[in-house]
Amino acid sequence: MTLTQPIAGFIADKKGPRQLNILGGVVAGIGWISTSFIDTPQVLYITYSFGGVGVGTIYATSIGLANKWFPR
Repeated sequence: MTLTQPIAGFIADKKGPRQLNILGGVVAGIGWISTSFIDTPQVLYITYSFGGVGVGTIYATSIGLANKWFPR
């Protein structure tokens, strides 16, 4: 989650937050839904990390946008 935030913030500044938030929501949803179908702990780590990438993307774009709206 933390590693994706600088990248997501940079892309959101260049292209806008709407499409990036949609992509982050889809990635988080796929990661969390796929987590419910796994059998081994190793796959659990991978799928939950995939969901974390989506959450990091959403968080970075949302916080960055709020900082631009309310700079103080």
